[in-house]
Amino acid sequence: MNTQMFLENFGPIASAPGGVKRLRAMVLSLGTSGRLGTNIPEEESSEILLASIEVEYNQRLTEKEFRKPASKKKTISKESLQTLPGNWCWCELEQIFYPISVPNSKKLPSNKIEPRGAHPVVDQGFGFISGYSNKNEKLVQLPGPVVVFGDHTRSLKFVDFNFIPGGDGIKILRPIQLFPKYFFLVLQSFDLSERGYARHFHVLLDNYFPLPPIEEQKRIVAKVDELMALCDKLEAQQKERERRFPVLSRACHARFVEAPTLANLKAIFDEAGSVSTEDLRKTVLDLAIQGKLVRQEAGEIVNEELVSRTKSSKNPIKTSEHLFFLPENWNWARLGDIYESSFYGPRFGKNEYVIQGGIPTVRTTDMTMKGEIILRNPPHVEIKDKNKLASYALKANDLLITRSGTIGMMAVFKESYTAIPSAYLIRFRFPESVLADFYYIYLSSRYGLDLLGLSLRSIGVPNVNATSISRFPAPLPPLTEQRRIVAKVNQLMALIDTLEEQQVRKAKVAQAFAQAAVSAITGTEIKEPEKMKAPKTELVSRLQTKNTPNAADPAPLTKLLTEHNGELPAKALWQRSGLEIDAFYQQLRTEMANGWIIEPEKAVMKEIEAD
Repeated sequence: MNTQMFLENFGPIASAPGGVKRLRAMVLSLGTSGRLGTNIPEEESSEILLASIEVEYNQRLTEKEFRKPASKKKTISKESLQTLPGNWCWCELEQIFYPISVPNSKKLPSNKIEPRGAHPVVDQGFGFISGYSNKNEKLVQLPGPVVVFGDHTRSLKFVDFNFIPGGDGIKILRPIQLFPKYFFLVLQSFDLSERGYARHFHVLLDNYFPLPPIEEQKRIVAKVDELMALCDKLEAQQKERERRFPVLSRACHARFVEAPTLANLKAIFDEAGSVSTEDLRKTVLDLAIQGKLVRQEAGEIVNEELVSRTKSSKNPIKTSEHLFFLPENWNWARLGDIYESSFYGPRFGKNEYVIQGGIPTVRTTDMTMKGEIILRNPPHVEIKDKNKLASYALKANDLLITRSGTIGMMAVFKESYTAIPSAYLIRFRFPESVLADFYYIYLSSRYGLDLLGLSLRSIGVPNVNATSISRFPAPLPPLTEQRRIVAKVNQLMALIDTLEEQQVRKAKVAQAFAQAAVSAITGTEIKEPEKMKAPKTELVSRLQTKNTPNAADPAPLTKLLTEHNGELPAKALWQRSGLEIDAFYQQLRTEMANGWIIEPEKAVMKEIEAD
């Protein structure tokens, strides 16, 4: 593979989702396998270099500069390794470096790291430098450039300056007679499986190292740096496009607002590229409730009985409460003057629930994001009193709103079977002259969510109760226009769903093409991502609180510990947190770093077998 072939495929690969990341990996793969046009066959074989490395390695081992890693059988077979240029050779990774040991006395706990100081602190976090310290006695004097490997995090850092090691979990690797940056590139190219907060060093050592002659190592690093600079430039261009996307998207939205046609809706997807379909759906709802989606027909008026009821309201709408301008034949009214009644779902005793027969109770989990009701094995109750059943039962055109749990979830009942709202739902019954679907649209719009206290701009407790909802100002269009609006919204939402699916498929095709192109260029197989394995290390100590976080601080684990007298076994804390294991350890590290939880000592970590 030559550089020209690489550049020809550069754009298509990079434009796919995750393309730049995939390009970087491909550059490393090509560079560390001798396929970037850097090989000079006449140069002496790297076998000579390997023999010299072996002599120095054994000498340092004899002088007890380091301990030889425990020998483990590799899971990667030599037969599976790709063919290298003729003057390269494969060697075991542990043959070409030695670890620099750091005594515990030199390790700086994370809560002692300062924002400023004389010496940089390097730990296993993903930031290059985690902070600073003035503790001269902890400074590690390096014999030359090294690679710092995060045993838990898998982070890799090329470090060519003296530093203070931060906390536990880092391995300092000093290459022997190699061009140090080439050693770093090869380690970056390895595929290290994620194992949560478990240790990964033995996974790193499972790899073989592609060893070229020393001069070619330098040429590879120069070529990789050149191509990585192209990746950096492309990444900057993509970020600029992402920065400009909201402006383009708003312009397309504005055109759709001015003329909400199917053609202009499609244009948003065609011209803006990646589209925020969530914003687009909200725009459709906002236009619908303002009468801007369908035309107003001459002679259409709001039901006279409803007009009379709203005019005689004890709490009439004030002009200052109007949320937007309405078409001439619409009215503003209190929502409580539009619907006939509201009803909180009843509670039932244990003896009223039945396994067979009975009436199904509609729960939030039976309501979809599209406002539909799909029963998913709901509890059934037996109601012998016919009058009670009549007062509880849902009717077609009832609007349901969740008042607890997933607050504000809504659906319109349109079914023919008998059902009852559960205790956490409020039922709003509308007259025949009003479509509940229209008010589902209204309360789902940005204006409705603001009133319910559920929008991003809302502050305080949501207003999801019958009394507060009855006071909401609401637009009241003629029934025939309500029907046209609901039909148009359904049509546009279906189109957005279709275009969204096309957008997802397009992204998947681009991703598959990029993956196939990388595979063809590098000669590597396309592998499905492995599921994360359960970690084989477990904290066996009890975790304790240290400093008290502020109420607004993101410290869920510390707050759980506080609820249990400031101390819990790590496993118990994880189980109570409800987090996935890798997310738990990530959060635990964060709270330890902030000094809210005492960092456990190394002695209380043990190796266990995964289930």
